[in-house]
Amino acid sequence: MSNTNKYFDRGNNEVTEVELLKNRNANEQLAIKYFQKIRIGGCFTAKYVSDKQHEKMIEDLIGDREQRRLIALKRLGLDEEQVQEIPPVSFEGYSRISDQVRGLKKDYVAFTDENKVVTPTKELTWIFFGDDQIFVYKCRVDTVDNALRSEETQEYFYKDITAFANQSESYTDKIPVLKQGCASSRIELEERVVEAERFRIVVPGEIFSCAISVEQDNSQKISAMKQKLREKKNA
Repeated sequence: MSNTNKYFDRGNNEVTEVELLKNRNANEQLAIKYFQKIRIGGCFTAKYVSDKQHEKMIEDLIGDREQRRLIALKRLGLDEEQVQEIPPVSFEGYSRISDQVRGLKKDYVAFTDENKVVTPTKELTWIFFGDDQIFVYKCRVDTVDNALRSEETQEYFYKDITAFANQSESYTDKIPVLKQGCASSRIELEERVVEAERFRIVVPGEIFSCAISVEQDNSQKISAMKQKLREKKNA
């Protein structure tokens, strides 16, 4: 492997590998190496961090989904019987929300072997439906920081909700891509189109937004939510 590969931090500043990994623990280094395509292992056992390895890091940070649902209820101060209008809805997806949180111009992004978009940040959202209100819990995990980055709760009255809506966007970014040759391999920055999708709850003066998976069909969930909103507004 040539030592001329270019590496970038989360602010898109070009840095050396040593600078990139400085003061990072083992898990954080593993995540960085996944996105920057830095090899792990020795000279004769060198390989790259796999999609499965990074996905496991995400799963370890989020934890069991049912446990996370119970945590959501606790954070919202709810009992199960208070939110029985329709079954709770969950969304999850990779996000570049850290751009806004950190004030960065960009963040890491990668494409898996199955051509799915992956970022260090994943959001899991639970939405519960009571008699007069909906209750929302969102957590955000970050593999580069190896942390549950944030938890957020919101409550909205049906009468105040203007819409449930999807927001799709795409943008072009330069992604580190591994190029395999007959006798060697190298990393090149390749321009790729990245697609992202978010679900929004719109109320006057405020929009709640959460990441949803581009690959999954969430239409039935969203249709059920819209139907319940219509029922409540017409009651």
